[in-house]
Order: sequence, then structure tokens, then C-alpha cells
Amino acid sequence: MRFAMSANSWARLLSQEQSGAVLAQVLKENAFRSAKWLAEAVIAGTDELRVAFCHRRRVNDPNVHELLHVEKILTTTLQSQLKLSTAKLWATLGLYIK
Repeated sequence: MRFAMSANSWARLLSQEQSGAVLAQVLKENAFRSAKWLAEAVIAGTDELRVAFCHRRRVNDPNVHELLHVEKILTTTLQSQLKLSTAKLWATLGLYIK
């Protein structure tokens, strides 16, 4: 995922116990992906999603990452934030199945 916030700024906010603000920004900037994750969670019947924040341990090494924080989001909360109803999600799926 790409973020408008620089890696240093959101990593610093996570370390300052402001993970909610970082998560809100990520969900806003990636609304389509967030809706896709929500749809997948609803279809799977799960009650929550977990979003992990990580960064490269060394800038030049794309294979080694460090986990900074994991945020748990209830699917009902995410639905209200994204203003998506379960009925609309199922209707959209129905269009693809037909």
C-alpha cells in the first residue's frame, strides 16, 4: 500500500500511541481496498479485521521488515466508517455471480 504520509511520520505517530489517527488516514486514502477487505470479511463471516503496520528494517533491503503495530477493527465499525451496508455488499456480489 502507498501512503501520502511519509513512513517516518506514521511510524512516529504509532510510537506515540496515536494508532487510531494513522488507521483513519490509511482507511481514507485506501477506501477501495478497505471496502474490498470489508466485503471479504463479511462474506467469510468474520467479526473483525486486523491491520498490521510494518516498515523496512533497512531502506535498501526489500525482504526484511519490522512489525510496528497491529490494529483490530470490528467489521461493524468499519462498515459505518466507510458508509457501506451489508445489503449493498451482497447486491454487488450478486451482480458478479450472475
